[in-house]
Amino acid sequence: MSQRLISLPRHSAWVLALGLGAPATAWAQGANLCQKPNGLVILRSHPCKGAEVSVGAVGEPGPPGPPGPRGPTGPSGAPGLPGATGPAGEPGIGVPGPPGATGAMGLPGAPGAPGAPGATGPTGPSGERGPTGLIGPTGPMGDRGATGATGPTGPTGPTGPTGPRGGSSSDTDTAASAAVTLSARSSCPYLPPASDGGSLTNLAAGTYLVTAIAFVESVDGQAHSVQCTIIGDDVIALSPAVVVGGEAGNGPQQLNWNGIDEIGGGQVVVRCAVQDCGGAAPAGVRVLQTKIAANRSG
Repeated sequence: MSQRLISLPRHSAWVLALGLGAPATAWAQGANLCQKPNGLVILRSHPCKGAEVSVGAVGEPGPPGPPGPRGPTGPSGAPGLPGATGPAGEPGIGVPGPPGATGAMGLPGAPGAPGAPGATGPTGPSGERGPTGLIGPTGPMGDRGATGATGPTGPTGPTGPTGPRGGSSSDTDTAASAAVTLSARSSCPYLPPASDGGSLTNLAAGTYLVTAIAFVESVDGQAHSVQCTIIGDDVIALSPAVVVGGEAGNGPQQLNWNGIDEIGGGQVVVRCAVQDCGGAAPAGVRVLQTKIAANRSG
């Protein structure tokens, strides 16, 4: 009788005992492989006995062996047909992206309609008073005012010098005037305006010795320098300047002067003016009275 070894599973070493000289047909397909308790595996043509365990049959695949090593990767197959479009998924909750860059400024829009005027606001407080401006230049002399009331007669002045003796003619004319007020207001370097204190008219043409006496006083109590002039066809004579008012001139002052000149216009005038510039008093000096005498000479 001959023997043949059969590959067994890896968990035990199995021995298969075969009958010697048995014909090949005795081991037909479907014979059972039975394992005894001692691990021996025998081939039976009938089912395994009660103490034996069937481990398969001839012609049937045995139990799976251990996995073999991974073979080389085969070539890629042809791409399959695209599958059908799946149903749309639920909307996802995305995280907000960063703010985009500021776009270019657009063109300016059309001007809007004007709004309704607002209510007038309350009047603001008055500002501080500004500094007093410079005194403007003296304006043109106005019309001569009405003659004021005659003031009291001043004291009699000293007798004046005797004038030159006239020729064969003995024509003499005299005149006296009422009080006149002189302005002391002016802006330097200009002097206050002059005023006529008295006049002598209707003189025949000829050469005359003209004598004038004027009484002046300060009206506002301030010191003022005053000078008078005898005027015919031209300036005949200037009086000396005298200061009235203040500490320098206390009370009325008298001016007494004369001059000789040819008179063709038939009139002589005594004109007085304050000689200080920069004053502010509209009435600074009063000419109380003016006396004029004209003696024809030659």
